Amino acid sequence: MLAETQSRLRTNSEFGTNRASHSSNTPDSDTPSRPMSDMLSYGLLIILIGLVILLVYALSLLKYIQQESALIRDQASQIHTLGVVQKEAIGNLDFSVKPEVITAGIAASGETLKGAVAGTMKELKIAEDIGNIRSSADSVASEVAEIQKIFLD
Repeated sequence: MLAETQSRLRTNSEFGTNRASHSSNTPDSDTPSRPMSDMLSYGLLIILIGLVILLVYALSLLKYIQQESALIRDQASQIHTLGVVQKEAIGNLDFSVKPEVITAGIAASGETLKGAVAGTMKELKIAEDIGNIRSSADSVASEVAEIQKIFLD
C-alpha cells in the first residue's frame, strides 16, 4: 500500500499537480461551477436586455419631449409675432371722436331711425294711447266746464 501511494505521488508530481489542486478530470469540480456560471450568464443577459429596453424607452421619451418643446417654441414665436402685429395695429387706430363723422352717420341712417321709431311706436300703440289721452282730456275739460257752469250760475 505504501508503494502505491508513493507511485501516485510520483505520477502527480510528474504532471505538476499536488494533492490540494483538483484535476479537470474529477467529476466534482466541474458540476457545481458550470450551472452557477450559466445562471450568472443568464441573469446578466436578462439584466442587459432590461437595460437596453429601459434605454430605448428613455430615448423615446426624450425624443417626444424634444418634439413637444419644438412645437411650444413655434407657437410661442407665432404668439409673439401676432402680439407685435396687434400692438402696431392698435397704435395706428384713431380714437378721437369727430363730430362731423357722427353727424354724417346719423344723417345717413336718418330714414332707418325714423322707420325704427315709427315701427316701435306702432308696436307699443303709443299713437292710440295719445288719442285716448286726448279724448279723456277733452271729456274731463267738458265735465269741468259743466261743473263750473252749475256753481257759477
